[in-house]
Amino acid sequence: MAIRDLKRFVTDYGIKHRLLTRTEAPKQTNGIKVAVVGSGPAGLTCGFYLAKKAYEVTVFEKESAIGGMLALGIPEYRLPREILQADLDYILSAGMDIRTNKALGRDFTLDSLFDEGYKAVFLATGSHHSLKLKIPGEDAAGVLPGMKALTALNLGNRVEIGKRVGIIGGGNTAVDAARRARGRRSLERATRTPESIVVGPLGLFRVGPAGAGRQPGASASPCFRF
Repeated sequence: MAIRDLKRFVTDYGIKHRLLTRTEAPKQTNGIKVAVVGSGPAGLTCGFYLAKKAYEVTVFEKESAIGGMLALGIPEYRLPREILQADLDYILSAGMDIRTNKALGRDFTLDSLFDEGYKAVFLATGSHHSLKLKIPGEDAAGVLPGMKALTALNLGNRVEIGKRVGIIGGGNTAVDAARRARGRRSLERATRTPESIVVGPLGLFRVGPAGAGRQPGASASPCFRF
């Protein structure tokens, strides 16, 4: 039995016919405050079930949007925003307090949360950093970590790039970055429909970077062939 396909059908049907768009929040809380740091899948799941058990839940998110990698890392053509928003609306209907643009260490500390009366803190800050290659020059100007670029784009920011773009890697992050970089001097939001996103001819080589960033007097970064 194709469980995944059945779940997909039921979910699509429910969203189309607006079934179970909200859950019932407790009429009264138990007075126990819990802080959740991070609003990705882990943080929102924790907050949802605690709120359903009548805890006073506050979710702190350092970005301006909630959802974690679902909202900031995955492009809209992979995860349509109306689908994501439907899930977020259902989760938030449990009765959580959401505070965006609040970063741990910048706007509050663990000690300050306990001083404010929170009895427990759930840390769900996620792992939004791209992997380091540990090669010379990877912190040079013009070298952009994939997740940093995609996060900026999903937040609606503009990312400046050059006329020619080299992308290291062949996974989802690399392909998503390539789709947005192809034919653009700057990275901007791409249309969400996969059918209208044409990657076109891309050079795929079994090579790896020996260094990043342009070297003095060189026209390209050094690479080695597998």
